[in-house]
Amino acid sequence: MRNKQRWIASALTAAVLATACSTTTPEELADEYDLSQGTDESANADDASGSGSGATNADDDSFNYAPDPDPTPLEFDSDTLTGALDNGLTYYLRDNDSPGSSIQLRLVVNAGSAQQEVADSGVAHFLEHMLFNGTDDFPGNELKDTLESLGIQFGPELNAFTSYDETVYELWAQTDSEATVDTAIQVLAQWASAATIDPAEVAAERGVVRDELRQRTESADGHIFVDFIELYTDGTGYEGSSPIGTAEWADTMEEAPLRTFYDRWYRPDNMAIIIVGDVPVDILEEKLIDAFGEISARGDDHPTHTVVTPAISPNPVAEIITHPENVVDNLSVDFPFTTWDQGTVGGSKLIVWETLIAEMLTRRLTNAWFDETLNSDSEPYIAEFSLNRGLRYYGSNLASSDLGATLEQYLAILRGAADSGFTEEEVADAVAEFGAGIDSWEASLGSTQDADYAWWYTNHFLTGIWGEPEQAWIDREREVIKSVTTDELSDHWRWSLATGGPIMAAVGADATTLPTIAEMLEIAESTVGSAPTSDFETIDKLMDSPEPTEPTNSYTVLQDAQVWEFDNGAIVVFQQTDIVEGSISFEATSMGGYSALNDVSFAEAVLASNAVIGSGVGPYSPAQLDQFLSDKSVGINSVIFSEGEGLSGNADTEDIETLFQIYHLLMTAPSIHETAFRSAISSGQILLDQLAADAATEAELELQFMTYRRELNSWVPTQGELDSATPDSLLEIFTSRFGTVDDLVISIAGDADADVVGKLAAAYVGTLPPGPDDSFTNQLAPARTEVVAIEVPLRGDAENGGIAWHFDSRADWDLGDAMTGRVLETLIQTLIIDSPREDLGASYGGSAVVTPWSVPIERMDLTIQINGDPERIDEIRAAVFAGLTDLTENGPSQSAFDRAVAVLRADYDFVSNYTFTEQNAGAVSGLDDGAITTINRNRELDQVSPADVRRLAARLIDFETYGEVARVPA
Repeated sequence: MRNKQRWIASALTAAVLATACSTTTPEELADEYDLSQGTDESANADDASGSGSGATNADDDSFNYAPDPDPTPLEFDSDTLTGALDNGLTYYLRDNDSPGSSIQLRLVVNAGSAQQEVADSGVAHFLEHMLFNGTDDFPGNELKDTLESLGIQFGPELNAFTSYDETVYELWAQTDSEATVDTAIQVLAQWASAATIDPAEVAAERGVVRDELRQRTESADGHIFVDFIELYTDGTGYEGSSPIGTAEWADTMEEAPLRTFYDRWYRPDNMAIIIVGDVPVDILEEKLIDAFGEISARGDDHPTHTVVTPAISPNPVAEIITHPENVVDNLSVDFPFTTWDQGTVGGSKLIVWETLIAEMLTRRLTNAWFDETLNSDSEPYIAEFSLNRGLRYYGSNLASSDLGATLEQYLAILRGAADSGFTEEEVADAVAEFGAGIDSWEASLGSTQDADYAWWYTNHFLTGIWGEPEQAWIDREREVIKSVTTDELSDHWRWSLATGGPIMAAVGADATTLPTIAEMLEIAESTVGSAPTSDFETIDKLMDSPEPTEPTNSYTVLQDAQVWEFDNGAIVVFQQTDIVEGSISFEATSMGGYSALNDVSFAEAVLASNAVIGSGVGPYSPAQLDQFLSDKSVGINSVIFSEGEGLSGNADTEDIETLFQIYHLLMTAPSIHETAFRSAISSGQILLDQLAADAATEAELELQFMTYRRELNSWVPTQGELDSATPDSLLEIFTSRFGTVDDLVISIAGDADADVVGKLAAAYVGTLPPGPDDSFTNQLAPARTEVVAIEVPLRGDAENGGIAWHFDSRADWDLGDAMTGRVLETLIQTLIIDSPREDLGASYGGSAVVTPWSVPIERMDLTIQINGDPERIDEIRAAVFAGLTDLTENGPSQSAFDRAVAVLRADYDFVSNYTFTEQNAGAVSGLDDGAITTINRNRELDQVSPADVRRLAARLIDFETYGEVARVPA
């Protein structure tokens, strides 16, 4: 069931292999799209590859079309103050009150790894690290302490990223103090002009960068990812310049190349400052001039950044990529697309066209998959991704037992669309879907967040895109989809297919199980187009509204959230917010979970949930549901865990009834389609194979068993569970937990009218069938009475080591403990950065989470996970335990405590609709009476002291009974 949300019609300008500390990591983009899907289930060993190319079978003379985009620049938003200082520094300033009381700041450098003097040196990325290791005004680690005093948690995946073409530094700060705003701007100015790049600090950072490289590239999927990057960049200006660099450079980096790159590219005329938030722009401009006006370029070497767009070849390319620990044979098929100038009228129009084309092709692929004329283990798609500014692709990942046959079926579908063109119905559906996204965006215009504007202006400075007024942007795209014709889209797809031959990469553990290069090229040359085969009856509604059932009780909780109770045991609570205008969030939870079922495992419950969600609802097939949702913004998913189960989703305000209908049908008439069943089983098989091949997967599961008993509590299915599963058996599991109501709580928050929500709840929730009272069973592992330490050997040539600990206190807790736990968690997160990362240089980073639990019993636990050099695990353990011991015996220093509180207080300034759905659900269920809420959190935080932290740490961190899982050399 695909989430019908707006797909912004523009290329992703953030590089897919950006590195370091991005808030949305490029690896997450790669997972979402095409680069790593199907290759991330493995561990390591030697890889081998081969390649070849052949001629396209497209007839270039069969039609007379070539795009000629209008070069007129798009309008720039006059509500944004932009300009350049005398030294050439560009700036973008905007006063905005979403979320309010804060600002987002960016330093954007128009240079990345493609500008390095030595392509594979990783200098741009290493330099990004060094800017957090000292400037003139903030020497050494004072910068980290300063950021934390502003409420900014420093760590991996935060604060900055480096890509092929740019380096971007990110800050946000509260605006309740002018001094805080001034300090944040001062930090940007220091980064731009006053990095110390101390040789001793460079040497100390080598281990940190080396571990980042180890974690990203030295596992099976990491090795395969590197092979893909080589495939995409071979013969281009980006060849060999992956931002992460190489181990050889990371181990030996010196000050000189870093200083050279800094002086060469970190110049006012090559940078931009972006500040968006709750401060008037005239004040921001004055502060910016004071901080940046006197900055000047250093040295005399000032090159211009020129993006070279590689030529697109019509010839198909084939490659074989193998790694012994890869767990699923799969095929990546990508078509190179022109990187249009999206800052122009014509370029932006073509991007919209290509988005429509991708949607129509995806619909053809999924319909063929549902009809079983496309053999694929999972639902196929066409997705766009950009590796950098010069390389842009549309493509898919396919997995099946016969990749050659699947490739032929796939190419036949795509070529069929080129041969015969798209149909009027296909274009109408794609236009409706895109239009729904535009409508959704327009409804939310009053709540565009600071971070969104900051991202748009970053892209505008770098590439000229995304600078329009939002309404003008919306109106332009609406006009594009209104005026586009079926013939135009068909011709553009024919031209695109003829000019950009497919890049085909077969991936597996052994080349003998994959199609050969010659076979893939032959398929690419000989496959002829096929006509759409799917023929199903479209639907214009899901169901009639049931006769409403009046609530038995209604009242308000917390911040005037409206509550309705129904006779079947269901409770619905609604919080009106304008956090995201025109949108709501939805969470439905019942207690029981898989532990309430006899001999049903966690893994089996997940298989059942995935199979149902991938199918249709009621009497309707997945294809019918997909088509029905094409003009709506609705998404829903399911979750099941030991003590409960639930469905969560979101919708545009105008589509709330559709969300309620889907929920009602999932509860009363779920189904499992054959393709969804096979996809769920395939995903389970991948998990099982991955468990054998990947140390990180095994370690994660062992950490799970530190909390829950092994029997029935693994999220990885056994081979027996996979082999014995049927659509009927999985449907029975799902209906056993989701089919009736006893203690259901549905929590909704967002921009809707309470009366409308109440009426929908009465019709679609109050009418759900009641069921017998049931409850979860306690699946917790017995309390440890001694240290339990498990070593998981790394596989093959994997180097992604790490260590994790689980501490727990099986005792009652209260609201004060919960808040003190948040402070303790923040302090331990800082410890992870200070000790194994900054002091030892043995780790890229990690995480710490303190959680108070109400089910199945009251308890608190602390989980710490750290990636690191597998040869230095003992050092990492000793360093972290020394810090934890100090917390248990002495508590934090006052300054460390104050910084942790500042970080938490800044976090609490940001809320989402899910903040309210979670707290309101807890309030009406009675399970979270001691929970932190938007009402009490600042008050409770004021009550916490360093002594409280010491007491909780001593209670929670027991060095005689902890659990440990370490990934170590074999």
